[in-house]
Amino acid sequence: MSALCSVGDFCREDFDYVVVGGGTAGLVVAARLTEDPNVKVGVLEAGENRMYDPNVQAPSLFPTLPGRKEYDWMMNSTPQDWLSVLGLPNTGNKVYSVPRGKLLGGSSAINYLMYVRRSKADYDGWNLIIVNKGWGWRDLVPYFQKHQTLDLPDKDIKGVEHMPHKQMEEVHGPN
Repeated sequence: MSALCSVGDFCREDFDYVVVGGGTAGLVVAARLTEDPNVKVGVLEAGENRMYDPNVQAPSLFPTLPGRKEYDWMMNSTPQDWLSVLGLPNTGNKVYSVPRGKLLGGSSAINYLMYVRRSKADYDGWNLIIVNKGWGWRDLVPYFQKHQTLDLPDKDIKGVEHMPHKQMEEVHGPN
């Protein structure tokens, strides 16, 4: 079966697992499951395949994709008032736009695969307010190290002393 197929072809297949969502997380789960050659995995994605769409492929156009209904599910948060319950400053019930990619590749396809890790304070703050502990900075650093690699610049490059790699061993994975 082709990696991309019709709904009819998909429904005629038997799968050991069906992953719902062809975004970054869903595709990682599917890839990990298929490391066992005896496992057959299907991935369902509600959005379109836009792998050859010039709006998705052109790096300079990624800021134009969020907020466009053909690329974005156009989701919004609920009113953000929960921080006041904890005695923290709140946002006055503000509702935020939450862009979510409406295409194969999910939100990574509309943000040009950009990954922005939150600050240590954010992770530690979330860890204080959630029931299931283990989501603080120190808990997650091993996973950051597992999925990230920092390729250090050549020492002959001018200005290398200004590049942010001083904490390489602490927060980045091995080369």
